Amino acid sequence: MRKTVEVAAKRRLGDIIVERGLITAEQLEHALLVQRESGSKLGEVLVELGFITRVCLAGVITEQWDELGLMTSSRKAPGRTHPAPRLRGPRPPSGRCTSASSH
Repeated sequence: MRKTVEVAAKRRLGDIIVERGLITAEQLEHALLVQRESGSKLGEVLVELGFITRVCLAGVITEQWDELGLMTSSRKAPGRTHPAPRLRGPRPPSGRCTSASSH
């Protein structure tokens, strides 16, 4: 288990987003340059540049946490006594988010 956590922890957010085909390597390089200049978090930069949506970013971060074992079904939000309702609706194809610029 420890080795799995170490491997997952080494996967950087930008690399995961490129691997999933959500942005290009060139877009990642541009976002990293903006991040270095602004001091902002990479995810925030990607959203501000319009490369991905906040929903897409949240989905990738959730998957990253799942890989680390940080999210489990036994964890509950503070003060919550029942499970959160599941929202239903159209979802992008597995592994893909709609880019912010396509809206």
